[in-house]
Amino acid sequence: MTVYRYVRTGLLPATKDGGMWWVKLADLGNLQVSPSAEVGRGKRDLARLVPRLVNALVSGDESGVWRIADSQKQAGCGIEEFCIDLLVPAMDKIGNEWQEGSRSIADEHRASALVPSLLGRLRTTPRPSGRKRGLVIVGCPPTEEHSIPASIFEELLRGRRFEVQNLGANTPPLSFVDVCADADRLLAVAFSVSVATSLEGLRTCVDELRSAGFGEPMIVGGIAVVGLSAGELGVDHVVSGFREGLDLIETLVGS
Repeated sequence: MTVYRYVRTGLLPATKDGGMWWVKLADLGNLQVSPSAEVGRGKRDLARLVPRLVNALVSGDESGVWRIADSQKQAGCGIEEFCIDLLVPAMDKIGNEWQEGSRSIADEHRASALVPSLLGRLRTTPRPSGRKRGLVIVGCPPTEEHSIPASIFEELLRGRRFEVQNLGANTPPLSFVDVCADADRLLAVAFSVSVATSLEGLRTCVDELRSAGFGEPMIVGGIAVVGLSAGELGVDHVVSGFREGLDLIETLVGS
């Protein structure tokens, strides 16, 4: 039963064949030498789980991905910690390996296809109660098709009791304008940009919002804006990661 619990919670990789679970000796050996994780942010060694999560993602093993997530949830790991310290590094590793040629595009697509369902299941996790702290519009500018970072940021904001409207990938500038015009208690507009070819669309979105009279802070993050300044992009803030973006929006609540 101990071994079965390790398999069920994702601590021990295994495959099922003919009604039986099969475990590789190498994986069993790795489990024996793996240090136990202490509960509490900053003490949990989530980095050791990145290779395991990568393998589950690229193989399209949805149940395996959830077992890893659920085991960490049961150990006291919150959504923010799981996403930033485990899910994001795993997706970054897959993306880097694809660019290097050690992973196929099929691996990358299988992994990306599982993330929305994982985020949907994480959304059922109880969230902090209390009054919503204001609205953040999240989305990707025209030609930006990579919507996963925006979806992750949406869930992280909800975890901090913000209301969020996620407009998704490839959003026309006027859609941002229309949604902001209907918004109540709007705190900020956050853009996610992963490819440089979408920077022109970002600038168009910002120009349209400014022309429509919106003065709320505009924030952008993503690998395409690394090394660029807010002035170059016409926005108010460029953030280098999810936690920096979350902490920045926290400061807007009382401003």
